[in-house]
Amino acid sequence: MAGRAGRAVYRTRAWALARAEVLARAGRRCEACGRLGRLEVHHRQALENGGAPYAPDNLQALCRDCHQRAHGRREPDEWDRELARLRRP
Repeated sequence: MAGRAGRAVYRTRAWALARAEVLARAGRRCEACGRLGRLEVHHRQALENGGAPYAPDNLQALCRDCHQRAHGRREPDEWDRELARLRRP
C-alpha cells in the first residue's frame, strides 16, 4: 500500500466509483481464479510505482487469496503469467 498520501485515495468519491465499476465488471467472480464471493480491489501497478489510482485497466477484483498472492509478487510480469495460468481451463 502507498504511504499516507496514497491512502487518501481510498477516501475519495472517485475511488468509490472506480471500485464499484471494477466490482460490477467482475460480477462477483475473482478476475484471477474465477472464485465466486467477496472481492477486494487491487491496483495492478502500485500507486507508489506510478499506478493510476482510478483507472479501470489498473484495477482488478480479486478474492482474498489472490489479492494476498498478488502482493507477494515482485514482478508484474510474473503476476500476469500466474493470472494466465489460473484462467486456463
